[in-house]
Amino acid sequence: MDAARSEVARLVAAGSKRSEAVRQVAAATGVDRRELYRPE
Repeated sequence: MDAARSEVARLVAAGSKRSEAVRQVAAATGVDRRELYRPE
């Protein structure tokens, strides 16, 4: 889970929209999108 959230943060820092980054990471990892939006 931490790795997936870190990947979202990396993509956003690289210029991706947060929603697109979350969608991409969720598809690649199988983690639920809603979980990626939640703070730790």
